[in-house]
Amino acid sequence: MRKSTLDPETTMLFAALAAIHLVLAQAPSEASKPRYAGPVEGGYLLPNGWTVTPIGKQVELSDLPLNIIVDGEKAFVATSGFNRHALSVVDLQTAKVTDEATVRQSWYGLARDAATGRIWWAGGGHGQLHAFNLKDGKLNQSSPKEGVGITDGIRLPTIDPTAGFRSGVLLEKGSKTLISLDINKGLALRVDAETGKTVRSSTIGGRPYDVIASPNGKLLLVSDWAGKRIILLDPETLTLAGSIAVGDHPNQMVPHPKDNRVFVACASSNKVCVIDALRGVVVEEIHTALFPRAPEGSTPCALALDPAGKTLFVACADNNAIAVLDVEPREDGKPASAVKGFIPTGWYPTSVAVTPDGKHLLVGVGKGNQSKPNPRYTEEQKKATEKDEVRSAARKLMPCAPTDWIVVMGAGGLGLMAVAMLKALGHEHIAVCEIDAGKWPAAQALGATRTIDPSHPDAGAQLAALPGGVWGVLDLVGAESTATLGLGALRKGGRYVLVGLYGGQIPVSLVPLAQRAISLQGSYVGSPQELREVVALAQSGRLARTPTQLCDPEHISTMLDQLKAGQVVGRMVVNWD
Repeated sequence: MRKSTLDPETTMLFAALAAIHLVLAQAPSEASKPRYAGPVEGGYLLPNGWTVTPIGKQVELSDLPLNIIVDGEKAFVATSGFNRHALSVVDLQTAKVTDEATVRQSWYGLARDAATGRIWWAGGGHGQLHAFNLKDGKLNQSSPKEGVGITDGIRLPTIDPTAGFRSGVLLEKGSKTLISLDINKGLALRVDAETGKTVRSSTIGGRPYDVIASPNGKLLLVSDWAGKRIILLDPETLTLAGSIAVGDHPNQMVPHPKDNRVFVACASSNKVCVIDALRGVVVEEIHTALFPRAPEGSTPCALALDPAGKTLFVACADNNAIAVLDVEPREDGKPASAVKGFIPTGWYPTSVAVTPDGKHLLVGVGKGNQSKPNPRYTEEQKKATEKDEVRSAARKLMPCAPTDWIVVMGAGGLGLMAVAMLKALGHEHIAVCEIDAGKWPAAQALGATRTIDPSHPDAGAQLAALPGGVWGVLDLVGAESTATLGLGALRKGGRYVLVGLYGGQIPVSLVPLAQRAISLQGSYVGSPQELREVVALAQSGRLARTPTQLCDPEHISTMLDQLKAGQVVGRMVVNWD
């Protein structure tokens, strides 16, 4: 999140538009020029050789901040991206996070009662509202918790399609009831703010995203995320009262504080539609593209008005900029809005807010300051997705006693992960079949108790001689030779799980499969629950780290040759920093 200081006279623009466009320094000399775009001393290097220096203060949060609520010197920021979903309390003076609450699933939709300090947050695929109390600067969740969420690392929430998908939240006048939306079911719900119980439900159709009250309070306006319309509701009954056609993909709305206008961000139309809520018609379309006749792709997705109602700030996600619009009403009442300029931001701005004194602009940046996907998604977290594949495959061997023999075919990256995973799960007897003896020490270090060359003429006899026989085989290669060896080694009732995709056909006689009651199963990806189990296992310290080698980008070709030749032990990671 970025905090920018505005003109103290609340013009809502910086002293000069030239200063708004960040500081563009001279391109560094060839001797000092970094090799790759990204963070450098004094700012960030762009691909064209310019260095940009961000203005204002910056606060590091999780990814995809969809909501910002400002209260005095505090800001409440809700993030709902790939990593952890967190509600953060940010001190605007110190630019520090003072407290944070993590949930497993959330989405756009945040409301706060300033009088009581109560906060409600849409639960996304969890199908309910999260509720919090703020006391002494600390967030305390008052709604039922979802169980232990993953606060560091990968977060893949379980989504129950029957639970619905909660979005926009509106605290109604009087602070006793809330309006909550369900995107999946096309519902508008009135919820008791104290108990969280639904007291009224109305089917309105479409994909309801945001909800606000009209300036005169006589209507509720709901943006239909998948349609090109604003749905009008009776505020008492929540029944349909009409609709207004707008641009494609309408999302956030803001009412004007002094007249009947409502501004609607239309993400797939490069524009903000201006509605006269009293007459129920669009009176103006304000285009937010960077240049005339630009194709769709600006993605206006968030709005904020200054307290005086003179300037509208529009987060244009795919332009990486905030559009600054003059929306001051004319005395004759005719539309006269105009784009005054653009404020560059980080990568993909997704929320924007203005402090009540009109002196600061807050911008939530969805993906950080540089062109790397999911910057908080670290190399260790990436490895966990591969470990999830292994965890899923290992579970398919169950039930299995700790003393039963498990054979792992292949000691490449996934094979070594499989050995580490089986060891962490408590298996005592692990045999690794790997043709490259140079990889045996790594397998043994991770927990392998036997190493066998599958190309040796008596490899099958060695497996058959294992005490008690082979209960299970994890084939991380998936070749005809490994399948033949693995299936032939299984004892009665044993299980063969295929993960590798090397390819080929399995020359298997069906009779022994039946006589020995052998199970044959494929395994490709794991479930979200299995992924959570992998991360928890890693966090416990029981899951050993597999060997990893770093490679500079200029050596990628050599790395690929080594991989092809089977000369890499473990995983090879390209180091772009």
